[in-house]
Parts: sequence; C-alpha cells; structure tokens
Amino acid sequence: MSRRRILILAGVVLLFVVIEMLMPRPLNWTPTYSHRDKNPYGAYALAQLLPGLVAPDNLRIQSVTLYETDSVQESLNLLVLSEEFLPGEEDLEVLLRRVSEGNHAFISAQFWSEEFTDTLGFSFAYDFQLPAQVGGRERDSTNVRFTQAGLPRQRFQFANSVLASTFDSLPASATVLAKTDKGAVVLASVPWGRGTIFLSSTPLLFTNYFLMQEQSRSFSETALSYLPRQTLFWTEYYHLGRMEANTPLRFVLEEPALRWSYYLGMGILLGFVLFSLKRRQRPIPVVAPPANTSLQFAETVARLYYSQGNHLDIAHKKISYFKEWLRERYQMPAGNIDEEYLQRLSRKSGKPEAEVRNLFSYIERIQQQAALSPEDLLKLQHKLESFTQN
Repeated sequence: MSRRRILILAGVVLLFVVIEMLMPRPLNWTPTYSHRDKNPYGAYALAQLLPGLVAPDNLRIQSVTLYETDSVQESLNLLVLSEEFLPGEEDLEVLLRRVSEGNHAFISAQFWSEEFTDTLGFSFAYDFQLPAQVGGRERDSTNVRFTQAGLPRQRFQFANSVLASTFDSLPASATVLAKTDKGAVVLASVPWGRGTIFLSSTPLLFTNYFLMQEQSRSFSETALSYLPRQTLFWTEYYHLGRMEANTPLRFVLEEPALRWSYYLGMGILLGFVLFSLKRRQRPIPVVAPPANTSLQFAETVARLYYSQGNHLDIAHKKISYFKEWLRERYQMPAGNIDEEYLQRLSRKSGKPEAEVRNLFSYIERIQQQAALSPEDLLKLQHKLESFTQN
C-alpha cells in the first residue's frame, strides 16, 4: 500500500474519531447504580461521597456475591443498591451469619425476594401506577422525615415516583428511621444477632441525580451515617451482575470513539490484506465445513422425551420458563400468586383479568397432578402462547 493511501486512511480515521467525540450524547435515564456511571441514575457521585463517610482505604467496590464475602475476615459494612434484591440461598445464609456476628448491612431496593422478606419478617408494597423514573422533572411530591431524636427534623421533598416502593409491615424488633407524611416507611433497621440490617426502599436517592441536589444529598448522607465507621464493602452484583471483562476488547467496544477507531483500523488492515492478496495469490485448499448436527440433536432429544412419555416434566419446565419470562418482561417474580398479583399482572400485560385467572388456575392444577396427558400438555402450550405472543 502506497504512503499516500495510508495517509488518506489515517486522516479518515482521525476525522471519524473527532466527529464521534464532538457529537452530543443524549442522557440515559436507565438506573445502573454503577460507581463508574455519570448518567443521572448512576452512582458515580456516591462513590465520590463515601470516602468522606469512611476512610478512603476502608472503601471496597466490587461485583461479587455476598457468599464470596465470606472469606473476608475483618468487620464490614455491606452495601447493596439495586432495583431488586434477590439473593441466592447461599448469599442469604452468609449475609445473615455475618450480621449476626456483629457486621452491618445497608440494602436499598424497590423489590425484595420472598425468601428474604419472610426471613426478616417484613413486607413491601409497590405502586405500579406511578412512573418508574422521574425523567428529570418532579411533578407530584411527598415529604419524608427522619423519626429518630437527634436527627434533622426538616422534611425532605421527593417526587412520588421515587417513593413508589414502601414497607407496609415490619417485625416487632424493627425501628422506623424515616417515613413519609402519610406514614409510609422508607427506611428501617432490623437487629439481627449482634449486628443490624438497614432496609431502604429508595435506591434512586443514592444516584447522581439526587446526590447533586443539596436536600437529597443531606438525606442520603444521614441515612448512611447509621452505619458505624468501619470498612464499607459495596457490591454491585445484585444489579449489574459480574462486571469482569469477557474480552480484552470490551472496554474499547463500549467507548464510541474507540469503537469507531477499532472498526476503521480493522477496515484498514483488511484493505491491506486484500491489496497484498491481489499481488500474490496462492492456491487455497478446499476445506469441507463442519457438518451441522443441530437438527439431529434436536430430533434425538425429541425422541427421548417421546419415548419416555414424561409430559408432566415438560409441563413443569414450560411453567418455570413462563414464570422467568414474567420476571424479565414485567419485573413481577411469580413467587406468591395472590389476588393482588393477578390484578397487577392483568394491568401490566393488558390481558383480561379473567384470562389471567384462568391461566394461573390451570397452571396450579397441573402442578398438583402426578401425571399429565398429551392433550393437557398441548392445552397448556396453547394457553402460554396465547398469553406471551398476543
């Protein structure tokens, strides 16, 4: 490749990089609760604030499960911010054991797993009629105040959408720390052994958008000040999952300017290869592509199920997949199917309430059977497809 062509391609690459860097980026209002994220609902501001509440050397931020903190020997304050807190059985066991030994946990979420709420003895309510985000504009608002003596007596005004989740019942040993003027609890502490678990239903108040406002920042700082001054272990796993890079190119591909540079660089390299091949072509041996055995595999699995005739097992798998679909599509874990759950699902899905009741009644009947006929399995399949595809 001539020097002139290289200079032209390099100039094009530089031009694309400059254009990409100068283009305005729209605000992303998706809650991430990430300490690296500077968008409104990221937690970059909290990561800058925490060293003032705890010694900088005593702050750890990782994306690990609570179970993985079991190897840490020192006393910890555990911090979790997430839309929903759904710890596994081992995670919950380690959390409760660490707290009972004298550690403390501050968990802020809008939705909680049934196992966690049953263990601590509390319940929560979520108002699905409120918008999930404030979108940068506060409309209807509610006052919140701390209830303990010695704390600020002022009332903090927040958009109702931030207060969509509240605690409607707490164990007798719990202490209410903050509530709205209407009496809805948004912050409470539950003693557990020699430690304490602090429950917050307002994770958005710890994001950049609210921490940049003096009133909101004062509320968040006061809430976190309940934790003793010791090592703070902030895990982002329960909202972001594991953040380890799956490829060395992950960071490059996440940054728009670097991504364009990478693609254009690969284009230049491909052009160089093509020009080289044009001058020096060599015979390329024909290699037969690997046989596609996916169809044979599917047929083998189908024959296996058909020969066993275990229709009930297939039905249970379809029901489990359907419940996971509900959790991902509507953020409604199908743990406790009651009257309120069916009504909320009908509203969120747009399906008639009678159809929703009929479907879950049929699912419950199948789960209680010891065997299942092919006709019942086919009927279940039609009902699930009608709900998920229409």
